[in-house]
Amino acid sequence: MQFDSAAITQENYRIFVDFLKIKLGHDLGEGKEYLIENRLNPVCEAQKIANVNELAKEIKNNPYSALGSLVVENMTIQETSFFRGPRVFDNLRKHIIPKLIKENVYSHTIRIWCACCSTGQEPYSIMMLLMQDFPQLENWNISLLATDVSENALTKARSGIYSRFEVIRGLSTDLKEKYFLETPDNQYQIRYDLRQKVKFQQVNLLEGFYALGGPFDIILLRNALIYFAPEVITGIFQKLRGAIKDTGFLILGESESIMGKTTMFNLPVEGTDYFTPAPLP
Repeated sequence: MQFDSAAITQENYRIFVDFLKIKLGHDLGEGKEYLIENRLNPVCEAQKIANVNELAKEIKNNPYSALGSLVVENMTIQETSFFRGPRVFDNLRKHIIPKLIKENVYSHTIRIWCACCSTGQEPYSIMMLLMQDFPQLENWNISLLATDVSENALTKARSGIYSRFEVIRGLSTDLKEKYFLETPDNQYQIRYDLRQKVKFQQVNLLEGFYALGGPFDIILLRNALIYFAPEVITGIFQKLRGAIKDTGFLILGESESIMGKTTMFNLPVEGTDYFTPAPLP
C-alpha cells in the first residue's frame, strides 16, 4: 500500500490520545496532531500503512499488537543528555550524597533509582559523579537501577554507545577521556566497568514498584510527570512514597513541583530543589 501522509482526523486523533493514556498514562491533550503525524508517519511508511488514519484503525482493532508496541516506542519522549541540569548534580554532590554517607555509615549501602532514564545518560552521569567525587564509596554497595518504558532506549543505554555530539553535550574533556573509549566508527562507548555498575530494566510507571529492589535512598523522576494525566500523577506519587526510604530524597525536573499534586512529600527547604518523604499516617 502506498503511503500518502494524509492529515489526521479528529476522530482518529482521539483514538491515539486514548490509546496512549491507557498504555502509558500520558495525557496528550488537544492540539498535538502534528506530534502524532511527525512521529507516526515513519511507522506507517515502514509498515506499508497508507497513513496515520489507517494506523489508528489498526490500533483500535488490536491495541495489544506488535504495531501497538511500535506506536508506544515512537511516542515515548527520549530527550536527555549527560549531566543535564547542573543544579541537580550540585545538590547530589554538596548535599544529598554527603547526608547519605552519614546516614548509611554502618550499612555501607546506597540504593538509587533513575526512573524514565531514556537512553541512559542520567544514570551514567550519576555513577561518574560518585566515582569521581566520592572515592570513599569504592567499597560500598552502590545499587543504581535505571528504568524506562522504551526497550529501544534501554538497548542503547545498555550498549553505552553514544555519538560524538551526545558525548560533548554536557561532558568535560577529562570525563570523556576517563570514562569513554572511542569506537572504530568514531562513536564513544562507556567503559565496561562503569556500564556494569548500572542495571537497566523496562518499567512502566503505571505498574507497581514493589519488585524493583527498594526502598531507595534516592529516586530521580525528572521531566516526566508533565506528560501524565493528573489522576495518574497522584497514583505515581503514592507508589513513589512506598518505594523510598523515610530518610530518602526525591528529585524531579527543575521546573516541576508537587504543589497541589501530593502531600506525601515535603516541599524543598530554602536553597534546595529536592523533596523529602512526609511521615506516613
